[in-house]
Amino acid sequence: MVTVDELVADDAIDCVLNLTPAQAHAELTGRALDAGKHVWSEKPPAVTLPEGRELAARAARNGLLLSCAPDTFLGASFQTARRLVDEGAIGAVVGASCSFVTPGSELWHHNPEILFGPGAGPIYDEGVYFLTALVALLGPISAVQAQAATIRKERTIATGPRAGERFDSEMPTHYVATLAFAGGALATMTMSFEVRTTTQPPLELYGTTGSLRLPFPGFYDGPLRLGRVHDTPWEEIAAEGPFLGRVRGPGLEDLARAIGERREPRCSAALALHVLETMELLHRSSDSGRRERLTTTVRRPEPMR
Repeated sequence: MVTVDELVADDAIDCVLNLTPAQAHAELTGRALDAGKHVWSEKPPAVTLPEGRELAARAARNGLLLSCAPDTFLGASFQTARRLVDEGAIGAVVGASCSFVTPGSELWHHNPEILFGPGAGPIYDEGVYFLTALVALLGPISAVQAQAATIRKERTIATGPRAGERFDSEMPTHYVATLAFAGGALATMTMSFEVRTTTQPPLELYGTTGSLRLPFPGFYDGPLRLGRVHDTPWEEIAAEGPFLGRVRGPGLEDLARAIGERREPRCSAALALHVLETMELLHRSSDSGRRERLTTTVRRPEPMR
């Protein structure tokens, strides 16, 4: 069997794709960077912000690129939404709302404990998609505040060979938060592993002249709807670009192009660290009850050509 060190020592390999659980990201990404390889990491880049910063610094010292999921904001739906926002289709953006609620990952995952441990839970596992999409659309987040609760600490695995086994959640399972953006917009966020069903849309942007409804940012595609007049039907907007379905890979492809073009990838280390700090501060705020200000910032990724 080939070891990790043997794998990353192979001169034929330029870039390493790290799809391990979140708790292993920092160690394995660090070993790949030390071996002179560019890295694409599954989200988040590390469990803590200091670990993530060290990885980014290590990549920079070695002249390497570190890129990180999620890349779903590169899909046609979100790139079309980006164009609409930039062109002023809804005026100045004053707010947003996002919601992801589910009964819990133990209903479908065969080994769900990792999704309830450090570096996971509803904020890290699902909120990361919303936060990345919002930063790509609206720019950096400046401050956050959150409340959280654990409604059902004990969970029962519902499927697979371990069905019926029980485990405890190490992370809160229901978050309600507010986000302040450097550009002035305010957003609300609900992320939960406790809710059976909802009619609330996944993501909406609110502007001075209209509102934009977006699909679930965990995928690349989905309907876009534009509302301009109160209490009237919304207009469906066709996404401009290829349909990607549930494939993964546009971010890794962009990283490969960035290596050749000697530029920053759109799913940059700076973007990943900004989102990681946001998630970390949301969790901290839920413990402290205080509004937490971010220390990182980032430019919006360039739109896809």
